[in-house]
Amino acid sequence: GLRVARGSHVLMGTATLFALFLLAGRLFDRSTALAATALLAVSPWHLHASAVFKPDAPLAFAWALAVLCIVDAAVAPSRAGYLAMAATIALAFSCKQTGVALAVPATIVVSTQIRRPEVLRRWVPAATAVGVALIALLNASQLFFLEDLETIFRFYAHREQQGSETRLAAVAQLAEWLRDGTTFGPLVAAR
Repeated sequence: GLRVARGSHVLMGTATLFALFLLAGRLFDRSTALAATALLAVSPWHLHASAVFKPDAPLAFAWALAVLCIVDAAVAPSRAGYLAMAATIALAFSCKQTGVALAVPATIVVSTQIRRPEVLRRWVPAATAVGVALIALLNASQLFFLEDLETIFRFYAHREQQGSETRLAAVAQLAEWLRDGTTFGPLVAAR
């Protein structure tokens, strides 16, 4: 069970590299895309997020994919592009609620297309419906079991009482994760 869960996150982390390469290639050039991908590939945060079972690796993948779809929708607007944009934003939101921030650049893209009536009449409502349906489908347990909210609020209230970590403590924790053979396996954490 745990190997499958962590394996899926390793795949998501690898897919994030590919999505970042495509995104940076669309925005800049091939050498910039390779440099950005290489930097992410050796980033301690990305390595850790891709090795543990937390929503960070799927969220990073969904963000990269969503921004790629938003850029594509801005450059070459189409119904399929708007649907892909909505679907990837819904995926990001389903990974972690911070994915909802992707609605801001998507809204900017839609507002640049305001002079095209078919966008407002057909594409935006269809894309919104797809996004809402995917959020409902992917988060059914959260939508129908609202008692989980009480648990979440208690968790964060307890966490706030404990006090926040200092930046130095966070760096020390990251260094410990990098040395941990259980987290990264023998290839990364060889001693």
